[in-house]
Amino acid sequence: TVILGYASLRREDADLPQAVRDDMARIERSAKYCQELVRGLQTRRDPAMIARSASEVVESALSLCEDPLRARKIGIARNFPADSVAVKAVGRELERVLVNLIGNAAKALPASGRILVSVAVSGARVVLAVDDDGPGLPPELLPRLFTPFATGCAKTGGVGLGLYLCREIARRHGGDLTAGRSVFGGARFELTLPAADLGGSALLEPGHEQAHGEGLLEHAVDR
Repeated sequence: TVILGYASLRREDADLPQAVRDDMARIERSAKYCQELVRGLQTRRDPAMIARSASEVVESALSLCEDPLRARKIGIARNFPADSVAVKAVGRELERVLVNLIGNAAKALPASGRILVSVAVSGARVVLAVDDDGPGLPPELLPRLFTPFATGCAKTGGVGLGLYLCREIARRHGGDLTAGRSVFGGARFELTLPAADLGGSALLEPGHEQAHGEGLLEHAVDR
């Protein structure tokens, strides 16, 4: 709360350089994200699910990853449907999953690697996917990837709980989290969730799904 209040007050300083103002905005977004996660852990009752735009969930997660991605010159590409699609979410839990997936992809990539984050519809499900053009997942790790303490990031301090917890969050939302090989040669993670109605906006009809983004990584730009 103290960090959030300080960042908010500093952003109101008219003499603050724009670069510092942008930094304060990122700190404010991150502090709000942490605040909501803590509130979610403190509550004992089942939190309410609300319909949220899938693309907005992705953009929110990307904004939280902005600094580390920029520092390593990781290129980000997006592939969203033309029509708005929605999923039901509890607080910021879906951002928590995507931040983990994007962060894992960034750790696996060399500097100037590329990540594609996409949203697609498959029947009554919405698929939020994270692809990268890194080395991919070790085949021997795949069968136990979502079990506690399984990690391919031991050298960078990973303890193997992130993906397990991410899949538990996906399942609490009525969905699932799966992993495999990307068409770009690296890893692909798919967060599949039930589609929801976003304030009466039309969902994409089956058959209007977009492709997995072949070619989009060629135009990824540093963010």
